[in-house]
Order: sequence, then C-alpha cells, then structure tokens
Amino acid sequence: MGWISIASIAGIVLVALFVLGLILARLYQRASKKVSFVRTGFGEEKVIMERRRAGVAGVP
Repeated sequence: MGWISIASIAGIVLVALFVLGLILARLYQRASKKVSFVRTGFGEEKVIMERRRAGVAGVP
C-alpha cells in the first residue's frame, strides 16, 4: 500500500465524518426561551426546555 492509497482512504474518512456532522447539525433542534417540545420515541417521552441550551437531534 503506497502513501497515495493511505491518503485516499484518509480523505474518504474525513469527508464521511464531515458529511455526518452536517447531517447531525441539520437535525439538531434547540428549545427557545418561549417554546419547549416533547421528544417521543426511543423508549420514553422527554421534555426539552431552554435550560443550559438544551436540544436534541430529531431523527425523522
């Protein structure tokens, strides 16, 4: 395996991590000061309020 192969694999991994970060950032929702929301699913309901910049990744 030459250095070009290793660099290619490293580049692909970095691009994949960047895309994953973009997806998670797009799905992340924060509760505002005036509005809270309830996340359902994943086993239980969870109320998300404005405390400590709380938020959750909302997966459709």
